[in-house]
Amino acid sequence: MGQGEAIAVSELADKNVYGAQGEQLGSINEVLIDRSGQQHAVIGRGGFLGLGEDQYIVPLEQLQMRGGNIYAPGLTQSQLRTMPRYRMGDQNYSIAQDQQQVQVRQAQ
Repeated sequence: MGQGEAIAVSELADKNVYGAQGEQLGSINEVLIDRSGQQHAVIGRGGFLGLGEDQYIVPLEQLQMRGGNIYAPGLTQSQLRTMPRYRMGDQNYSIAQDQQQVQVRQAQ
């Protein structure tokens, strides 16, 4: 497991996320902070130009950066579909600002 690195939320926005078998799971739409302070990525998949897209909440601790790409090494497409869904206005989360720093593990 690599070490965490502080990265601006704006650097994660719209990045593709790749799963356990190297398949594209979706892309990061938002970064959220829950009431306990835990950081999460909203991964969107499906739809067209953001319309009809399913959005899933994945803890940032499950993601890794490697060579500028984002990976979720323990997550498959079917597992992603079991993650909590994000709905705009969910009072359990606040949306991280673009300049805010979050921790993302660096893969070895």
